[in-house]
Amino acid sequence: MLCVTTDIGVPGGKFLERGRIKKPREPTSGRLEYYTSSDFYIGAMVEFNKYRFVLTEADEYAYNYMEQHHDEVFHVISVYRYADIMWQQYLRLLVLNHITISS
Repeated sequence: MLCVTTDIGVPGGKFLERGRIKKPREPTSGRLEYYTSSDFYIGAMVEFNKYRFVLTEADEYAYNYMEQHHDEVFHVISVYRYADIMWQQYLRLLVLNHITISS
């Protein structure tokens, strides 16, 4: 069942269906291209239906998939993933040592 709400000023309904998604055309080349799995990594900006999104995080399944296929298409993701791991370890260290971050 599709629930449609209009109280936020935006018409309800499907934003996107499963399938191939066209990339926005580059003004210089004008070629028609579709998004591939290598376009989706942490920090990437993608555009669907003239709405831009920046990918800021992923679930554990996606991280594992990107790490397993980093040689093929996800060579960029490793840096972001390891930075995230290091940040989480840093936060754990602060908690274990009862240190607070003040600005």
